[in-house]
Amino acid sequence: MSQPAKFGRFEDSVQQPQVDYAQATESSRPDFTKKLLIIGLIIGTIILVVIVFLVITSSGGGIKSEIAPVTTRQAEIVRIIDEHGENVLLVETQNILATTAAVVQSDQNALQEALNGLPGEANNAEATIDSTVDERLTSATQTSNFDDKILDIISDMLSINVSELSLIADSAESDEIISAVSQAIENQSALFND
Repeated sequence: MSQPAKFGRFEDSVQQPQVDYAQATESSRPDFTKKLLIIGLIIGTIILVVIVFLVITSSGGGIKSEIAPVTTRQAEIVRIIDEHGENVLLVETQNILATTAAVVQSDQNALQEALNGLPGEANNAEATIDSTVDERLTSATQTSNFDDKILDIISDMLSINVSELSLIADSAESDEIISAVSQAIENQSALFND
């Protein structure tokens, strides 16, 4: 077998470029670092602009979400009195419930008016029908303790409202909100403390 002829060493005749890799990576690092810094600044600026925009457009949304359960409960109180007030036996209980409905509706209107002055979505509270309350009141009509039962239910709901309104009063920043909340606390506290 014959061996292939050697024409000379090809590798010897081609010059390999001598590259100093340490120098090449060091010289490209400043460009890469500058690019990363610029990209980071751009992304940071965009995030900051988005955060500022969200804060500006949603200011007041926090207090609205805090007051929403209270105004919903107030609407529920008025609904309960409207729908079940006809089953009340005593004139005194009828008077208490009529006064309660008027005061709670007035407080709700004042809170709603104060909230409408804040930016953001309107918060129109509607009663959420609590079937357990309706069932308790329906069964109370059959046991002749309806007056006590409806007064207990309304009193409990008002007590929860006063507690939540007290927390809201501590965190509110708007003078209108503070005034409406303070007035609602005073009014609703007085209803069943006589």
